[in-house]
Amino acid sequence: MSADQGDFQALRLIWSMYFHGKGVTQKYAQAFKYGKMLADQGDAQAQLSIANMYHNGKGVEQSDAEALNIAKCQPIKDWLRHC
Repeated sequence: MSADQGDFQALRLIWSMYFHGKGVTQKYAQAFKYGKMLADQGDAQAQLSIANMYHNGKGVEQSDAEALNIAKCQPIKDWLRHC
């Protein structure tokens, strides 16, 4: 299974590579695409990163409203309680 097919580990790897520019040209729009796929699977860290990307306008049109909407997700609240 590949990242485009929703494989969790592949998504995390590709997302990180594009976000940090490790082994590929840094492309926030691509990082957003794969991070959003992770976030949609309920990954709290990905949801927090996607919220931050909306807040900062990295790879996506800047939107504090969307960032706040995502940041209110239950998986993020649960994850933050365990930090």
